[in-house]
Amino acid sequence: MLDEPYLYLLEDFANRIYERVRDRYPEVNLGEPEIRASVSWQRAADKDIASSIAFKISKILRKNPREIADELFKRAEITGKIPYQISSENGYINARFERAKFSGAVLQYADLATIMNKQDTGSKPKGLVLAEFPSVNPNKPWHIGHLRNALLGDSVSRIMEADGFSVTRQDYIDDLGLQVAESAWGYIKLNSKPDKKFDQWLGEQYVIVNKEMEHENVKEEINHVLKLMEDGNTKEAETARLIAERCVVAQYATAFKYGIYHDMLVWESDIIRERLLEKAIDLLEKKHFIENVTEGKYKGCKIINLSNIRSSGSALAEGLGERDDEAKVLVRSNGAATYLAKDIAFHMFKFGLIGVEMRIGTFIEKQPNGKPVYTTSANGKVRMQPACDMAINVIGSAQDYLQLLLRSAFIAIGMDSIANRIIHLSYGEVNIEGSDLSGRRGGWLGEGRNYTADDLLSVTSSKAAELLQSSKKFEISEGLEDTARKIALSAIKFEFLKISPERRITFSWEKALKFDGETGPYCIYTYARARKVLKNAGYIHDPRQMPDCSAVTEGEDYILIKLLAAKGECIRKAAREFRPDIIADYLIEICSSFSRFYEKYPVLKGGESREFRLELVSSVSIAIKELLALLGIETVESM
Repeated sequence: MLDEPYLYLLEDFANRIYERVRDRYPEVNLGEPEIRASVSWQRAADKDIASSIAFKISKILRKNPREIADELFKRAEITGKIPYQISSENGYINARFERAKFSGAVLQYADLATIMNKQDTGSKPKGLVLAEFPSVNPNKPWHIGHLRNALLGDSVSRIMEADGFSVTRQDYIDDLGLQVAESAWGYIKLNSKPDKKFDQWLGEQYVIVNKEMEHENVKEEINHVLKLMEDGNTKEAETARLIAERCVVAQYATAFKYGIYHDMLVWESDIIRERLLEKAIDLLEKKHFIENVTEGKYKGCKIINLSNIRSSGSALAEGLGERDDEAKVLVRSNGAATYLAKDIAFHMFKFGLIGVEMRIGTFIEKQPNGKPVYTTSANGKVRMQPACDMAINVIGSAQDYLQLLLRSAFIAIGMDSIANRIIHLSYGEVNIEGSDLSGRRGGWLGEGRNYTADDLLSVTSSKAAELLQSSKKFEISEGLEDTARKIALSAIKFEFLKISPERRITFSWEKALKFDGETGPYCIYTYARARKVLKNAGYIHDPRQMPDCSAVTEGEDYILIKLLAAKGECIRKAAREFRPDIIADYLIEICSSFSRFYEKYPVLKGGESREFRLELVSSVSIAIKELLALLGIETVESM
C-alpha cells in the first residue's frame, strides 16, 4: 500500500518529538496523543509542519518555551523516503521537507490513490453507517428545505464512503401521520384527478384540505381515516399506502435530477405491522429499564427515569436544561406510545438490539445510478437488517431537543455506546427571496412561482443557459442544455453545502451562478481550464512513474503541492465532523491557488519546468473532480 505523504511525515515528525520529550523531559509524562495534538500542518512557504509542545511543557515546568524547543531540537537532518530538516524558532519546533522529493511523492500519490480508489481492494470497511434522509412526508413535493436535507445526507454519505465506511442510505416514510390522513381524505372525498406530477398535485390538494379542516365535521372524518389507517387491512389503509407510494416515486424523480439515490425505504406502517415498538418495550422491561408507575403524576404510564443522566455529569445533561422532569413517558396511561418511544424502538432496530426480521421487497428496480431501491413490504421476502455501527439522522434544527432527548434516553437505559453513535446532523432553515416554506399554508408554492426543488433547478438551469449564451468567455462542447444543467446543479449544491449545516441559508441566483468567487461554477470552470491546458499540451502521463519535481520553487507551485498533500486529511476531518462545508472550503482554496499558479507560471512555455507543471496541473484537476464528486457535483470537461 502506498504511503500517504501527509500522514507519513506527520507521524514520523510526531514520533521523533515524542521520543525526544520522553528522553529529555520524562517528568512531564506526556503521551503520544498529546504530542500528536501539538503537531499541525503549516501553509507558509518556509515551513511545513510545526509542533507547539514546548509551550505545553513550559506550563508544567515553568520554563521558557524557547529554551525547551532549542533543547529538544535546535537543528537536525532527518533522512528517509522524504528527507526533512527540523529546527526550533520562538518556541516552536518546525519541519521543512526536501522540496523535490516531497512534491514528487505528493503527485505520485495523487495519481495512484485515484487508481486504487477505482479498484476493489478488498479492504474491510471501517464500519456500517446508516444515513437517514430526507424523510419527507409523502404528500407533497420537496421544497428547498427538504432539498438541503437531501443534499447534506447525500454529501455526508459520499464523504463517509471516501473515508472508508460502508454506507446504507435510508429513507423513513411516515405513511401513518396526520398529514397523510388528510391527503387520503382529500383523495377519497374531493372530486379531483391528478393532472401533473403526482407530488405537486398532492401537495396542492393538501393545501385545499387544510382549508376544509376549518369545518369540525371534516376534522372528525380525517381523524376517523387516521384510525382506520392505523388499524391496517382497511380500504383507507390501502388507499393511504397507494398515494404515499405514488408520491415517493414522484419525489424520487426529483431526487434523481439532483443525483441523489437511496438504498432502502422503511415505512412506518410496516414497522407497526412487525410490532417493532412492542418488542422494544418488552425488551426494555425485561432489562428493568422501564418503570411501570402505579401512583402519582405518571400513574398507569411506562417511563424512563432520566435522573441518572442529570447526576452523571454527562454533556447531554446540560442540554436537557430545566424544562424536563426526572422522567420521560414512553407509553401513556391510555396505551398510546409517545414519539420518543417510537424513536428509541427504531434506533434499537437500527443497531441490531431487536431481532426483528422485516419483509423486504423492491421499490424501484433500477435507479439512474444502476442500483435498485429496496423497501419494507408486507409481500416481501423475510430478511434481517444488518446492525449498523453508526446512525446519522439528517433532521432540521427544530428537532434538536428531541434528538438530544433520544440520545439521553439511551444513556438512561444503560446504552451509552449507542447514544454516542447516534449522530444528529442538524441544519438551519433555507430561504429564497423571502419565500415562506410552510407546506401546510402552501407557502412553498410561492407568489407567482413555485419554490419546489424541481422549480429551483428549472429556473437555475434557464439562468445558467442565458449566462453561457451571453458570454464570449465560454466554449461549450458538451451541448448547451447539458452544460447549463451541470452548472445549475453545481450552483445549487455548492451554495447549500458550503455553509456549515447549522447556519441558515438565503439562496441568491446572482451569487450562486458567478464564475468567480466561492461558487460551484467557479470550481467547474477551474477544472475545465486545467483540462484544456492538458489537452493543448497533448499530455499523456504514466501515473506509476515518479515525476521529476526538481523544478519546484518556493512559490505558488509549492503552495499548491502542499494543498494537494492535505486532501486526505481534509476528507477525514469532514467525515469526523459530518461537514461537507469543509470540502467546499478546501475546494475554493485549491481553485484559488491554482488560478494564482496559472497566472504566474506559463505552463506550456515552461521550458525545463514544463513537465513538472503539467504533472501538477493534472493532479489538481484530479483533486478538483474528486472533491466536487463528494459534494455530488459533476464536472464539465471543457467550456
